[in-house]
Amino acid sequence: MANARRRALLLGLPGLAAACAGDDDLADLEPGRWPPHWEAFAAETTSQRLAVLPPLRIEPPGPDVTATLRVFSGRWEGWAGINRRQSIAVAVTALDARGGRGMVARASDSFAPRVWSWRFRLLEGFQIRGPVAGWPALVTLAPRPDGAMNLAWTEDDPDFNLGQAEGVVTRVA
Repeated sequence: MANARRRALLLGLPGLAAACAGDDDLADLEPGRWPPHWEAFAAETTSQRLAVLPPLRIEPPGPDVTATLRVFSGRWEGWAGINRRQSIAVAVTALDARGGRGMVARASDSFAPRVWSWRFRLLEGFQIRGPVAGWPALVTLAPRPDGAMNLAWTEDDPDFNLGQAEGVVTRVA
């Protein structure tokens, strides 16, 4: 139970400790691996500052991209972190059978909006993950049954270390 509470603080999920008090697998949860009850969380941020991406062209996926992988292409907005306090915007602008590129934006009431370019690769388990340029962070997306995406933001920065924040984004375009 102590591990579930600690994990709830790290994941930033309100009420997760109560919902998962008996989940022994949370202590071993890896980035991009979400517990089964994760689908209950909606993609609405509580931040007054919103992450905004510049106008971007979304390139249609090439013929080598399966219909299953095409789901990643597009613009996504939602949240991450404790009490959904971070606003997140993600764009997958180019996609091929191995990975692709895009942009990621993040904002909250405690820090100004920032935007980074992002290169990612396809992982086993139907996820995409890659580093953002100019910031020591990895961003992971994984589709959910409801059409939204689970998001993991993992940082390794001694001056601004958030560890890992997870959240949910929904398609906006």
